[in-house]
Amino acid sequence: MKIFLRVLHGLAVVGVVAGLSLFGFLAPVIVASHKAESLTNSTNELKLLGVGAWVLTGVLVALGVIAIWKKLRWKVLFLGLALTGGLSFYFWWDVLQPQQADLGRRVSDDDEGYKIVMWLAIDSPYSRLKDAGAPSVNAAQIHLPGNAEERPVFIRSHRNEIDQAWAEDTVGRAWIEAIIVHPPAGVWLQTLNGPTLSFQALRTTSQVRLAKAYILALDGQSEEAMQLLIPMITAWQHLQRTGPCLINQMISGAVLKLTYNTAAEILELGFVPEGTKRKLEKTLQDAPTMQLIFRNAYLGGQEYIRGSCDDLETSIRTLMETDPIRIIL
Repeated sequence: MKIFLRVLHGLAVVGVVAGLSLFGFLAPVIVASHKAESLTNSTNELKLLGVGAWVLTGVLVALGVIAIWKKLRWKVLFLGLALTGGLSFYFWWDVLQPQQADLGRRVSDDDEGYKIVMWLAIDSPYSRLKDAGAPSVNAAQIHLPGNAEERPVFIRSHRNEIDQAWAEDTVGRAWIEAIIVHPPAGVWLQTLNGPTLSFQALRTTSQVRLAKAYILALDGQSEEAMQLLIPMITAWQHLQRTGPCLINQMISGAVLKLTYNTAAEILELGFVPEGTKRKLEKTLQDAPTMQLIFRNAYLGGQEYIRGSCDDLETSIRTLMETDPIRIIL
């Protein structure tokens, strides 16, 4: 009879301990899942909680085993349960959340500059990608060769296609001019299911302008060529200042690199007035700092991942409510 009571005593301890440990492990997950912040923010904390819960479980299971062979007094067991219960409650309460990334001034989708940026975006109500005004020429026909020595021959061979693309690219030209006048007032939000800039459209309008500038330079109109490139540099600098996430910064950086190289070659091809050179110099000096670019790229990426996890979590919760069998399978 005594051994039965001791076994029952030990099993009771183990059961209570297991329940408290499970509660201490799952409670932070449940609480975090209902917060506005994503679970991504507390990954390290949750790992620590999991390890802590398992350690507590091991300690108290050992305590239960001892209770079977060495009948511990109830007050000792209650003291152990109170200690672990308090730690579990602390873990449940202290789910740390990192601060939201500080991207400076933010804008919503009613900002005029943001609406202009979205002219060349996919799945945006402000998109103008389907409007008449996009080049019908294949992008490969107007893409300048990487080797500078091949560019003059390429330009002369594809001049008609480049001129046609330039005439047709009314939306792209208007997009650059409008961003210069009305840049976004701050960093805009990039979400998983939200609109994204069309890399194809951005690449095409950039290549058209670079090729057209090269034509003007070969025709002895280096100043006019530079007047095409300076607005393009300004527009893409505005995107660097306001575009979140690494992908937006990579696109901006790639286009600006091509533009800088083309501008350097045009300066060597012919005479450019000092006034235009000073304007170019001023434009380059006004470029956003590397600190700002990296901040937007990586802190904006953190925000993007956090929002993506929130969207995924919401989708899973909705699916759990509507079709839980599908989740299990």
